[in-house]
Amino acid sequence: MNNPGAWAYAQRREGNENPLGLPELPEKELLDARRFGEMMAHLRPNLPEGERAVPPTTIRTYEARGFVPAADRRPEDGMEPAVDFVGWHWSTVRERIYASRQLSATRVAVTAAGRGES
Repeated sequence: MNNPGAWAYAQRREGNENPLGLPELPEKELLDARRFGEMMAHLRPNLPEGERAVPPTTIRTYEARGFVPAADRRPEDGMEPAVDFVGWHWSTVRERIYASRQLSATRVAVTAAGRGES
């Protein structure tokens, strides 16, 4: 599997709702940057196991640069219950994981269809 994100996107289009085997978590469960990075490891199966997770500092940098969605919760954001860490809802993280290669997968599908491949 050279491009797990594109493969997962294609699998979801065919009706497989969880091709990457992501955990079943409550939609609003908050994940900190460390757990976000651990979930991103599902897109990196070709790396050695100890290197698959994206480091928390990288997740925070990606957020600042707009490569991942803005956190859903922050300390002192005025929402209840109060939180003491920057966090993303599981639904936000899951959507980011499955959206990571949509454009690439679409291009592959269009290119293959144009050449008569399936």
